[in-house]
Amino acid sequence: MEPSTQTYNHRFEVFSIAFALLFLESIFFKTALYIHNYVNALMVISYALLGLGIGSILSIFFYELKAKSIFLLKLTMFICVILSFVNFVAFPSYIFFSPFLVLPFIAGNSLISYFLQRQNSHTIYFLDLTGATLGVLSSVILIPWLREENCFILILTLLAVSMLFNQSKGIKFVSTILVLFSLGLLVFNIYSDQINFAKITKCDSGINPNKIFCSSQEIDLMFSKSSNVQRIEAYQVKPQFQKGYMDKMETYVAFDGLTNDRISQWSFPDPYDEPRLINRLVENPKLLIIGTAAEGVIKTAKSLGGHLTGLEINNQIINLMQGPMYQFSNKAYDLIDTLHPIDARTFIKSTESKYDFITLLNTHLVRSASHIGSPEYLHTKEAISSYLNLLTEKGTLVFEERIYNEQTRLSVIKLLHTIVHVMKNHGIQNPEKHLLIYRWNCLSCTQRLGSKFFVMIYVKAKPYTLDDWENIKWWNIGIDKDHHEMIELFPAKKVESSFANQIHSVIQNNPINQNQSADLSIITDEKPYPWSVFKNNKDLKHYLLKIGIVCLVILMCLLGFWKVREKQLIDRKFILFSCYFALIGLGYFIIETGLMHFYQIYTGSPTNTFIFILATLLFASGLGSYFSKNYSSKKALYVFLGILILSIYHYFINKNLIPLMGARPLWNCVMIGFTVFPLGFLMGIPFPYGLEGVKKEFSGSPVAFFFALNCVFSTFAVFFSFYFSVNYGFSITFGSGITCYFLSMVLLYFSRLNG
Repeated sequence: MEPSTQTYNHRFEVFSIAFALLFLESIFFKTALYIHNYVNALMVISYALLGLGIGSILSIFFYELKAKSIFLLKLTMFICVILSFVNFVAFPSYIFFSPFLVLPFIAGNSLISYFLQRQNSHTIYFLDLTGATLGVLSSVILIPWLREENCFILILTLLAVSMLFNQSKGIKFVSTILVLFSLGLLVFNIYSDQINFAKITKCDSGINPNKIFCSSQEIDLMFSKSSNVQRIEAYQVKPQFQKGYMDKMETYVAFDGLTNDRISQWSFPDPYDEPRLINRLVENPKLLIIGTAAEGVIKTAKSLGGHLTGLEINNQIINLMQGPMYQFSNKAYDLIDTLHPIDARTFIKSTESKYDFITLLNTHLVRSASHIGSPEYLHTKEAISSYLNLLTEKGTLVFEERIYNEQTRLSVIKLLHTIVHVMKNHGIQNPEKHLLIYRWNCLSCTQRLGSKFFVMIYVKAKPYTLDDWENIKWWNIGIDKDHHEMIELFPAKKVESSFANQIHSVIQNNPINQNQSADLSIITDEKPYPWSVFKNNKDLKHYLLKIGIVCLVILMCLLGFWKVREKQLIDRKFILFSCYFALIGLGYFIIETGLMHFYQIYTGSPTNTFIFILATLLFASGLGSYFSKNYSSKKALYVFLGILILSIYHYFINKNLIPLMGARPLWNCVMIGFTVFPLGFLMGIPFPYGLEGVKKEFSGSPVAFFFALNCVFSTFAVFFSFYFSVNYGFSITFGSGITCYFLSMVLLYFSRLNG
């Protein structure tokens, strides 16, 4: 084979493997989010990075990669993807650094690292990041289109197709068999839907028992689609498992595997059979529903008369209600006068309308505030302030929270503390005159939703009048007591409990923290975590400790490997290079996470942030690597200085300019992409620049060691940045990432790592 043709083939291998690895990482993330929760999904990213590091070490033992060797590596990935799927559905509790979740990345990156050592680091790194960029972008399109299970099969097909480019006839024959097998399985499952997480996932002690695949009642799936926000399933209980009349008349809807809504066949409910909206405060109100969900509160809201505006960010919900459930729901979505498929913060930034009711009924990305999740920007002081600005003089802001345990009780207190704080900032000197809080029990749905009771918080723009209280009294009397139990918590206290006492204390005295173990501080855009109500955050600390121990063990193994394999001393030069790669591994992912958190408000959803921030950084970093092949140490210092300046710019200036430049998510995404690109370009230079320095300063094959070292610290950085953000806020976390690059620049300046 001609050298030029061989080089082209090698570069194709790097590109295709990088594409497959990032596509697979996205599938793993979404799968872990569905079967487990956000924390485990976040950990999956760490597993991938760790696999990349181990793969780089293994590449040292590949003295020459021939066509057969490349085929065997891809075949290993093919088999490991199948085993990882089996791991998720058959042994879902055993995913913590499961070998089947790590092995595909080990096999893939051992190939990439092999070429990274033997060819120009800048060119290979460019191809690596370009392939990774397209892998991210394709996953965002393909996962909603095909769903996670079919994407597992699709990636098998892609790996098999890439094997066809091999010159060996025997390998081509085997690859053809694998392609036909994968394609046939994909087509079969698209039409039969037999391979579906909701149907085949095993439930065990390590899984949330409220997941639909853990249900003791067998279900008939009617709709199962994924999206860039949440996966949606609509189902009915099979007749032999139905427990009452409600099961026959309703379809239940699950979000990421947790039942959280229903669709009924009734047209309009009796206004007195709905305890969430008080129907006597305003005649023919103008309503804004934040999160229309499936049926949610749509029929009740429309029964009050007036104009109904709905916001729903998840397009799969809209597809469900305007498609399969259109007739069954009695055309519920036709009751919405104006529907916006958009997130609330973006809509509120762009609208000038005023509303009599604004509702936020359990609008968490997870099931409730009892579940650890990603940042949520609908309950922060900045968001609540914007809602109050949209209320008419008679307007009311309505929150609903579901109480499952002590954590959700405290989260309600934390939210209430934030509301009272915002009201005082708006000049409301006596918040108690503007508040009504009550709890209600759904006697017919407690078993279905697993909820204990619901808490409603009514915030009125003007103080409640005597007429208002009289109307509320008559509404309460009319509520159907056979189905709902109503208990007023404020201003009256119809039940003596520590929860009711805390509510009164917060409203009347606004204390800081009476519970020494609780964190009831104000929820802000800086720390948008309503569920973070404990100071120690034991669960997060536990995960951080576990991943830290794993990284430490691997680090010790790497040092032993360096000593035995390379037969070189751990001297000053080694320590400097090690610190350099560790710092840029930490810094890159901490800054990346910080950018995602800053801009999630303006991009419309966490997934949009993922697309435009991660894809922009990957592609820009690849270009930075490619065009910096001949940089001197002086130019490298300027690169670090540019990273520091641009990072500070994004934190202090750009995140405040974006809302001034646009309001719609797509336009905001484009603007963010343009502004992040220069930073990503510069952040792509330090890593390959350092690798070229390693090649000059050390004999043997040390590139793989420092690549692995960088991956280990990146592995730790993923969860570290999340933990730090929850406990200390985005500013300190982002500042720590900037500090890492600053220290790297200092190392470069005093040691001249590249001569």
